[in-house]
Amino acid sequence: MSRVIRNVRVLDPRTERDERLDVEVSGHGEVDGSELVLCPAFVDLVADRRGDADDAAAETGGFAACVGEPVGRPWQVRDQIVPATPMRLASAQLTVDGLGEELADMATLVDAGARALSDGGRPLRSTRTLLAALEYARDLGVPVFLRPSDPDLEGAGLIRAGAPAATLGLPGVLPEAEVLGIYRAAALAKASGCAVHLTHIWSAAGVEALRRAKVDLPALTASTTPLHLTQRPERLAELHYAGFARIHPPVGDAQDREALAEAVRDGTIDAVASHHRSVLRHEQDCELELAIPGTRTQEATFGLVHRALGDVEATVRALVQGPRHVLGAVDVSKWALLEPDAEWSVAEGPSALSGELVRGRVLELLETV
Repeated sequence: MSRVIRNVRVLDPRTERDERLDVEVSGHGEVDGSELVLCPAFVDLVADRRGDADDAAAETGGFAACVGEPVGRPWQVRDQIVPATPMRLASAQLTVDGLGEELADMATLVDAGARALSDGGRPLRSTRTLLAALEYARDLGVPVFLRPSDPDLEGAGLIRAGAPAATLGLPGVLPEAEVLGIYRAAALAKASGCAVHLTHIWSAAGVEALRRAKVDLPALTASTTPLHLTQRPERLAELHYAGFARIHPPVGDAQDREALAEAVRDGTIDAVASHHRSVLRHEQDCELELAIPGTRTQEATFGLVHRALGDVEATVRALVQGPRHVLGAVDVSKWALLEPDAEWSVAEGPSALSGELVRGRVLELLETV
């Protein structure tokens, strides 16, 4: 028994396929696909998992494979690997306990099945340690994920430096912290020959630094998040400085957001990762500076990115082709059925995305026949 989706736009950036077809999928009946898009299922470069609700969020958001938060023991790597939908791919720590001091046993962790190495978004303070880590990781066949920042310049900032920080009276983070981090990571990637992927790009200055770094190092890849493409610093005040509103690194201003969107459109930023994270209520029911950053984003990722870019082709490329380019081949056969023009709002609640308007919805994940 099969279902037919009539006149659906089939969009596959991996093969530059873009055509309208009648497509048979599992199920029964017939669907008018004239307002819909069918594309390969998304791959998420970073998505924390704490339970079944996170698996449900991934499926609802169109993700058929997700890279988990880095772990430090071989058995933890093996436990992360789940071949069901969503397929769970493992990542491992670059340094012991992600503290940036002692190199982890990366070879053993990769042998156990890790698909990437990372310290979970913490920038390494020691340049010497980072270079040693990249030299160790070079021949292991997996990318190293780094969040580019100068830790000293970033400090304990909670918001973008400049007008937002001055208006809201919060310690700011200068975009120059990201710029220095990008140049350092690119220089060490070139010196070591290691495959490096830069995460959480958030500023216009960072985008410009990334463009320049890629001229000298075309193999360097980068990603941003749906939060940094769409959220405004002023939301912190609108959400009454609640702990659940904290986003780290901070979101930028309108100029930063437009620079990020343009960089995704033109491929300077290769991918968008949801950075979905389920944080326990007590971890955010506190002062802003003490709160653990994190928001459940996977359900809304496609719609947020599409709203920011205004371009379904670029959105699909950033969620389909970009992550696969970073990770290499991912054995996912599912396809995502999208309704790009659907408008909806994220449910009200303790979330940085509470009530946020979204443009675009994933209707379902399915198998073609």
